[in-house]
Amino acid sequence: MYVGRTGEKKKAGFKNRMNRHWAGAPNQAPLAKRLAEEKVDPMPKDELEKAEEFKAAKGRVRKMLVSWVTETDPDCRCLLEFYAAKELQTPYNDFSET
Repeated sequence: MYVGRTGEKKKAGFKNRMNRHWAGAPNQAPLAKRLAEEKVDPMPKDELEKAEEFKAAKGRVRKMLVSWVTETDPDCRCLLEFYAAKELQTPYNDFSET
């Protein structure tokens, strides 16, 4: 569904990043934001954060299976994210903004 990357170096950092996907604001939880916007028209971040659709989407993301690869080089992380998303044809990645 979605490929992401983080610069967090330790396991605790990875857990913190995942927690932001599950409990964070829309700008910290991009997959949940995209899932919620399928149910409601785009709305301002402060309204979306309170919307039941966004809360439900974060719950859905929390239940998803997560796999990860460790890559220490930041350039390789960027390329790996792009390659994996293109190879897996993930519907919720959008590289037009980055």
